[in-house]
Amino acid sequence: SPVEALRCAGPSPRFVMRPPLLPWLAAVLMLQACCGLVHDHDFASLQDAVGRQPRIMLVLHDGECQPTHELTPWLYAMSERLPDLHMARVDLSNTTGSPSVAQLLNVDVGRGSPQVKALVREAPPGSRVVDYVGPLSFNPLLKWATAVLHGTDNEHATPGYEPPVDEGKIARERERREKANRMSTLPKGVRQMAETMIKETRLKQVLDRAGKLDDYEADVAVAFKKLVAENSIEAGADSFKTQEANRIARDIVRERLLKTAPEYIRERVNADVNLGDGNARAGLAPANPFAGSVLGRGKDEL
Repeated sequence: SPVEALRCAGPSPRFVMRPPLLPWLAAVLMLQACCGLVHDHDFASLQDAVGRQPRIMLVLHDGECQPTHELTPWLYAMSERLPDLHMARVDLSNTTGSPSVAQLLNVDVGRGSPQVKALVREAPPGSRVVDYVGPLSFNPLLKWATAVLHGTDNEHATPGYEPPVDEGKIARERERREKANRMSTLPKGVRQMAETMIKETRLKQVLDRAGKLDDYEADVAVAFKKLVAENSIEAGADSFKTQEANRIARDIVRERLLKTAPEYIRERVNADVNLGDGNARAGLAPANPFAGSVLGRGKDEL
């Protein structure tokens, strides 16, 4: 069912990592060619990534140390298993601004390399940075990363240091963004239909990966027929009421599916919907925890 598809969304069973069977370099080349993505960031590009990605797994390392080399194939494997979790690395030893990341997150490079953290943009204060405190081996890391993605507990997770944040500034920024979004100027019916269409598109992307689109449309048809019968709508005679019943049916089914979906799927589907030029015309730069705010991009535009 679509409900089960969302509940089980997460690590794919298609790939099993067996690092000892291949030389390290060959494994990396194979994984880069056929599997997930691992992004190398400096301070500036990490800022942008936090604004765009609600959840990031971040590996902080001090140059070309052996443990970081050994971790690299596993990162590509985890990226393939968890495509919705942005996998990132930052070299704290380079000269492109990355040492500022260490200062910002209060990372003691002398403690050892690599260090693994998660950045969760929309989490409440005290939960926005999650440190990994387990062994540098594949299975514990994968379980921790899966917990980060799903918003669940893990034995190797502990709250990490968070940069000081002005919560008042965050609230003011959120209010300013809402005012700048021209969605609020649309007639109520047009705005509701636009939000339903965008959120349904996001949901269908998830259901399509699970092969459950037909089940979803069948559930919508059932909900629509029920609304038509309950409200005595003549489908061929009243096009407005018919269209509104169709919209409400899709909203009902979507919310029912999301009740049991992992947290990251709910975040993605229910993210704000913006008209494309609202923020740009207001001169609003993408904000994130590095700039004193957890707001950012990651919202669909019309």
